[in-house]
Amino acid sequence: SELFIFCSYSGKRKCTNMVVVLIEPLSGYVPDKNSLKELEQNPAVSRTEVSAKKISIYMNKLTHETESFTFSLEQETIVENLQPATIVVSDYYDPAEHAGVEYYAPCSGVVAHCEVSAEERAECGHPGITEEQCVERGCCYNAMVHGSKWCFAKGFKKIEKQ
Repeated sequence: SELFIFCSYSGKRKCTNMVVVLIEPLSGYVPDKNSLKELEQNPAVSRTEVSAKKISIYMNKLTHETESFTFSLEQETIVENLQPATIVVSDYYDPAEHAGVEYYAPCSGVVAHCEVSAEERAECGHPGITEEQCVERGCCYNAMVHGSKWCFAKGFKKIEKQ
């Protein structure tokens, strides 16, 4: 599974100090080390670290422009009733400036995942994304609800922001 992360700074300053993105992998999943090495080629990423319970991605700074990156998670163990995991982005030198989200495994093997109201749809793509590109990301595609997100996932929920 690919984990796509989009983040930007929404505070009052022009940019942050160094930022750390702390990713709790979903239960039963581990990061693909090769994809993390590739991620370190991204000019916005200074380094990555992996421990038993988290993946840390260090970035020199965040601005008001969206940064995006991706890496692979491999399923080592099948876990039933998979619970959400968290991603927290924080200013390394000013941890009071942080934001976090919960994320779920895309579709989690359950067809009902895609049957969510327009209000529950969390963006999973970008403007102009095709149905094929959306599905390749493991997301749901439904253009039937006018004015709602067409490429979406259920479960990206803000848990805190300061």
